[in-house]
Amino acid sequence: MATGVRLVFSDGRKEMLDEAHVHGFRDGQLVIASGTPGAGFDAKVIRTVFASDLDSAETCHRDDTPPDAAGGSTWSMSWP
Repeated sequence: MATGVRLVFSDGRKEMLDEAHVHGFRDGQLVIASGTPGAGFDAKVIRTVFASDLDSAETCHRDDTPPDAAGGSTWSMSWP
């Protein structure tokens, strides 16, 4: 399963960032890093987003197994 970040903005927009995780919070901004959680100081920051622009942000997993005949990926907010 791939790790990603689901962002929901205050204006209703939604965005998924593949192969990333919420790394922390600094200076009023959510810090998003590449790869899976646990990289610590070796994590590469790929984006920051002002917390005031967000309704929510979550690290989640994508399951590429088709859930039905329609196919496609699903995202799970649970952490295994």
